[in-house]
Amino acid sequence: MAVMKSTVVTPVSAVVTAAASSLSCEWTSAAQLVGQIQADKLTIPDVVSQCANVCQVAFNSTTAPGALAGEGVTISYLIQVALICQFAVLLPVLIWLFNIFSWKAAIQKTPLLRKLQKSVYEINAFFSVSLLVASIVRWRQVPSVMETVLISYVVWTQLLILTTMLFGQLCDNVLNKTNLTWHWQAYYLAISFAQLVTSCVIEIPNRGIYKDLATQCHSQYDFMNLSSYLPTSEKGTTTLKWYIIGSVIGLVIGILTIAFAKIIARICPAWLLKHGEITFDISILSLNLFSVIINAIVVEEVRGKLIKLSGDRLPDDGWSYGQTTAILLWLPFFWGAIKETIAHLRERSPVVQDGSEMQALDHESTPAAPDVPPPYTPQKGDETLPI
Repeated sequence: MAVMKSTVVTPVSAVVTAAASSLSCEWTSAAQLVGQIQADKLTIPDVVSQCANVCQVAFNSTTAPGALAGEGVTISYLIQVALICQFAVLLPVLIWLFNIFSWKAAIQKTPLLRKLQKSVYEINAFFSVSLLVASIVRWRQVPSVMETVLISYVVWTQLLILTTMLFGQLCDNVLNKTNLTWHWQAYYLAISFAQLVTSCVIEIPNRGIYKDLATQCHSQYDFMNLSSYLPTSEKGTTTLKWYIIGSVIGLVIGILTIAFAKIIARICPAWLLKHGEITFDISILSLNLFSVIINAIVVEEVRGKLIKLSGDRLPDDGWSYGQTTAILLWLPFFWGAIKETIAHLRERSPVVQDGSEMQALDHESTPAAPDVPPPYTPQKGDETLPI
């Protein structure tokens, strides 16, 4: 009588547990760690509980981060955010309010503010390109996970800044009847497209595994909480998706508005028809202002954690030629602001030299200025102003 041999099936969980129990925990790089997790199909909670060094291997860096995390680049980046918030978002609304309330002193300063705005737009055009090139170069050098996160946020924030500037120009045209300079519009649109493509290309490798590792490291070893900075989806792809959806919705709304203009005019109240476009523009500008500030804060937080994970080592051993140059890019703006302010003050208070004393011109013979000055209107020279 033949004896039947039964086949013993080992549960998958037992195989995984056996593989986890045989971990050597001697990884030399994060890529090697992730490779073994994928090859052996290990569960991340078990790996983290058995290997105390897994958090350091996954997130710590043995080398200093790239130039994008340097002191000079960071200061220059914060200067960029501050100036864009002032001149691309707040300035169009302020000039509109100056004219609405006929604020004489503020209207007289409008030409000075327009000259400074032009300088900000021109310098930012080249600064954005330099950050884009630096991001691509550093990403191709395969940096650490958190540095890749920093690069992703920097590129995405630059995309947000550029689109804010583009929309700020359009809103300035609606609010203050300024002339649109199409060559600058095309230039910024091209840079925005390049930033969007770059944000789609720069990906965090094995994003899900690193996010789970960060969560378990924080819960089991009270390691630095990094999971909130690791996005659940690629920011560039998500942004592209919403850009397409927003463009389609905007196109549909525009077509329906034109097709049913008469019906809309009967339904909507008079104040909405008169001020609806301005209200919409100011609301979008306010949303952009909030988004730019929030992203700047997140970039600074990611940079601080990256420096700590790198043993408080700074890029280029602190201040180098590249870090210094990043700040000096904005020097023409501040120098021009001082010169234009002095020139503006001299125009308002002209003087003549009499011997060794300076005496003010006699304005008694000149007619007094009207109490309510006319609203500032763009001059011929403003046609080259990228507003």
